[in-house]
Amino acid sequence: MLVDWKNKCITVKIVYYGPAMSGKTTSLKKLFEKISPDQSIRSLETSTGRTLFFDYAPITINQKDWVINAEVWSATGQDYYAETRLTVLSDVDGIIFVADSQKKYADENLRSWRELVAFFGERFEREIPVVIALNKYDLDDVVSENELRSILKSDINTVYIKNVAVTGFNVVECFKLILKKIFHRNIT
Repeated sequence: MLVDWKNKCITVKIVYYGPAMSGKTTSLKKLFEKISPDQSIRSLETSTGRTLFFDYAPITINQKDWVINAEVWSATGQDYYAETRLTVLSDVDGIIFVADSQKKYADENLRSWRELVAFFGERFEREIPVVIALNKYDLDDVVSENELRSILKSDINTVYIKNVAVTGFNVVECFKLILKKIFHRNIT
């Protein structure tokens, strides 16, 4: 988090992270459609429209006398581009882990989660605020929050929220939750 006391401006970096095709880019696009429709999202995509390196867009939030600049990123989930994820995660202030709620993708969720844990080590979840978006919760045969918590072995304080990125259900709520967690961590 960067704090410019003179200009009363705070900049935070939020990254959408998770396995391939879990809905990270869709979540990001729906978030901007709902809260900042005039803002364009910068993407590096493959010829088939999949995220090649990252998606990125800034959100400006006026909060009393202060301005909050949220730099919002999504990391590629494709294993072929795994090395790029570490670059996108550098200096992150909060992570929205987008899990595919379908039971058949439990292993992919776990592999992506373990990668995060390995990257941050003991700092993960203690120092890096995380919200887990149980995406695609409108589909059949999905895991419950407790099942996914058991699979990931996540910290008891990690927040889970059911969402549906394609419709925008709870996408803004995930974003608000991660902002609250970021600022709570830095105030206390």
